[in-house]
Amino acid sequence: FACTTSRSALVLGLGFGCVAAFLAAHGPHAVTAVEVDPAVVAAAARCAPLPANVDVILADAVDFLRTCDDGAYDVVVIDVFDAESRLPAALSAPAFAEDV
Repeated sequence: FACTTSRSALVLGLGFGCVAAFLAAHGPHAVTAVEVDPAVVAAAARCAPLPANVDVILADAVDFLRTCDDGAYDVVVIDVFDAESRLPAALSAPAFAEDV
């Protein structure tokens, strides 16, 4: 995988930061990761520090997307799950797809 033409990537959901770190390492773009849970951000920082070109924002994914300009990100990865490993309802709604 290589995104040689993208300038920026957005990862919704951080987890341990593997997706964000992978994108940062395999493309010339800056990566923004949005995570709603501060405990997840803290765990990711302890387990696998992220590269310098990954910016972590503590926010709700849906709310964050509403503040973004159209075309702000060339690549968007949705890596968000609820407690039962499902995509949360707000992220599967038609309005969310329009925001992305």
